[in-house]
Amino acid sequence: MATMPAGLYRIDPSDNVATALADCAPGPAPLLGAGTGLLELTQPVPRGHKAALAPIGRGQAVVKYGYSIGLALCDIAPGSRVDEANLASAVGLVRGGGAFRPGGKTAYGLPVHPRHNEPGHNEPGHKGGDSRD
Repeated sequence: MATMPAGLYRIDPSDNVATALADCAPGPAPLLGAGTGLLELTQPVPRGHKAALAPIGRGQAVVKYGYSIGLALCDIAPGSRVDEANLASAVGLVRGGGAFRPGGKTAYGLPVHPRHNEPGHNEPGHKGGDSRD
């Protein structure tokens, strides 16, 4: 069985996130697909998860596949992991899950994942849940 190359895969040139092809540690990671060069990761990005390619402001669209997959719940720096802690998924609107669960707080009209405001949630070393569930 062939092994996947390490790095991040940008699907469409308009994407502002790329998907990790393997577990990526902080530091430089190669961009593949519709991306070239290196992205300096600021935190670990597990295989299958997303990293921001450029600054994404609070309330701005997170773009993957050339389409918005949701809205940023806070400012997201390049090289940061993008997951349910900082992304209000458009998929959640359809499935009724993710950041759009009943009882979630809102700030500036954006849904907020219930764990987003837990103490230390955005601290270095925080172990969050799997954003693929």
